[in-house]
Amino acid sequence: MLSSLYNIEIRRNTDYNSCGRYDDPNIKPQVEITRKFCPDVRRTSSYPDINQCNQGNDNCSETELLLQKQRIVNTELKRLLIASVGDTLANKLEKLAKEKAHLNEQVNILTKQTAADAERIENLVIQGDIWKSKFLAARVVVNELSCWKDSISSKVTRKLNKTFNIWKTTARKSFTHCTKLTEP
Repeated sequence: MLSSLYNIEIRRNTDYNSCGRYDDPNIKPQVEITRKFCPDVRRTSSYPDINQCNQGNDNCSETELLLQKQRIVNTELKRLLIASVGDTLANKLEKLAKEKAHLNEQVNILTKQTAADAERIENLVIQGDIWKSKFLAARVVVNELSCWKDSISSKVTRKLNKTFNIWKTTARKSFTHCTKLTEP
């Protein structure tokens, strides 16, 4: 019965021009919706045409009854279509909202990681500066110790040379003194 109601609706609303196009742009979407939900529906109908209402009261009242049923069906179809489109949009919006929330969460996580990484980098830079200053201080100490070692080494060498010279002269004097004593 539903497909027969569609047949009446299509027959009543389909006015074609010679090229097979719709004259009224408001009719085309309704026919396409009808085709989408009931693809087996044909454009011809075995029911009496609405314009032929003058043939008799029975025929006219039957046609009006079918017209009322068709209007109810059309209203329900429109409501279903709007609900379907609304649900689709609601689902898309919900999906986009979830995706946005997920992306915001990821941004927050990455922001925290970036802040933690920046803090670690800052700590490493500070530690690098500490080690650099320790190295430079150690280098200064090593240079001072090297100068001190050179100074002490030269002093020790001079003292040893002086002691050796004293010992040498004392040994010569002792040798000469001993040779004088042992000579008859």
